[in-house]
Amino acid sequence: MRCVILLLLLTPALLVGCGKKKAPDSAEGVAQAFAKAVSAGKMADAAALFDYVEEARRQNDSWDDIASGQRNLIVGKLKEDKASQLLSVFPGGSKVTVQPGGTAGVYTVTVNGKPRGALMVRQTQAGWKIVSMQ
Repeated sequence: MRCVILLLLLTPALLVGCGKKKAPDSAEGVAQAFAKAVSAGKMADAAALFDYVEEARRQNDSWDDIASGQRNLIVGKLKEDKASQLLSVFPGGSKVTVQPGGTAGVYTVTVNGKPRGALMVRQTQAGWKIVSMQ
């Protein structure tokens, strides 16, 4: 009986981490996760790999003075916009691959075997993030 009660008490704690994807822990991991998500048509997953805080700071001189709830809304809108942008850049059925470029943190993006641009990845306070896509 004690085992059943213990199991019932521990089950919610064990499930807390379920369903949450582990963030890539390297520049290469972020670049590969981007290629995989875009190739699968999961633009929201690909968009989640970008550094929106830095982008928002560039757009808002007073970013640190904005209430955290509003900052979260701004970041959420930037993610939505990025997912839409990615959908227009990488139409359905695109086979996307990335290869290390000549500079650390830069990855060449290839779409259906043709060079398409580059990703720049760096480590931020929130982990490894894409800081630009050209």
